[in-house]
Amino acid sequence: MNRAPKSSVRTLAVAAAFSLGLAVFLHLLQLFALGPWSRNWPGLATWPTNFHLWVAETGLLVLGVVCTFALLMRNRWQAWVLNTSGERRAVTLVMALAVSQLLLALAFWLTRNKGVDQLGGLRALFWLGGEFRLPTLFAVLQAWLAGWLAWQCRRIESLQTVWTAAAMVCFYIGFDEMLSIHEAVGGQLLPWLRDSGGFEVDSRNIIALWGDVRAYTWQLAFLPFATLVGLWLLYGFLRVLELRAVLLLVLAALLFVGGAVGFETVEATRVATDPTWPFSTALHLNLLLEETLETAGMTVAVYVFAKHLWRRRAGAQSVGRARNSDAGLHQSEFESTVVLAPTSRR
Repeated sequence: MNRAPKSSVRTLAVAAAFSLGLAVFLHLLQLFALGPWSRNWPGLATWPTNFHLWVAETGLLVLGVVCTFALLMRNRWQAWVLNTSGERRAVTLVMALAVSQLLLALAFWLTRNKGVDQLGGLRALFWLGGEFRLPTLFAVLQAWLAGWLAWQCRRIESLQTVWTAAAMVCFYIGFDEMLSIHEAVGGQLLPWLRDSGGFEVDSRNIIALWGDVRAYTWQLAFLPFATLVGLWLLYGFLRVLELRAVLLLVLAALLFVGGAVGFETVEATRVATDPTWPFSTALHLNLLLEETLETAGMTVAVYVFAKHLWRRRAGAQSVGRARNSDAGLHQSEFESTVVLAPTSRR
């Protein structure tokens, strides 16, 4: 029977214990909101007093359950990993990510018009237009997964610079999804754009481009930089990946930028020109398409990185086994020669 390495078992055990323990600790903070001391501890209480802590608790519980399940089934999934091709594993991973995206999108659409009085915290839990929500948590973890896969590719490739850059880009995207760094940068540009006098801007970080077309100020700073980084990565990946994989990465970039820039431009234009837009179904559909394209683009990148990593590792293991087999064969021939040599002299 194939057994999981001890390091993997320890990692899963620590992750499961830490996640479940911290989730239980956050849940116990609810007690501060139930007793006579609740007035003194309003910020420490979990749901429904502090929604962000409740989201963190939910995410930790999910992570702990997944790690516990993987720990209990470690020998089976280890055997599946060893007996399955890298491409099939990559496809399985992408299918799992796609199903998760579909479920989150469905939950958002079913709860988008419900009030807090009807669904409580679930109303905000699946909302796509804010941070510290389950869809945001999924996007962050998926971006970090892509970054981790790219970093692992760096460890087995001779040309490491492009993989290092790709990993850093994916890690940054994850942090940006969680902290909205791009919006903060756009806010810092607002005073400069107003003082320049060449742009029409408002307090919502929306700038007039031409005619009725509007955009957010962060797009002016990030889009040129992202274009330069993307072209440099394209040049680097053409040197280390086959053409089909590079084309898939181009598709991933187009999907991500199309969601992040294209649909946010639509949002900025409609927000600035249509007062009813923030309360319309069109806004919900625009949010859904924006986030779906962003996560779909990152899923394609995960597929390319995972497939390349696992194929290269399988190839390296095959070469290692072949070398060990040849070495064993040569050793057997040498021992046979040593044993038979005295007999032949007689």
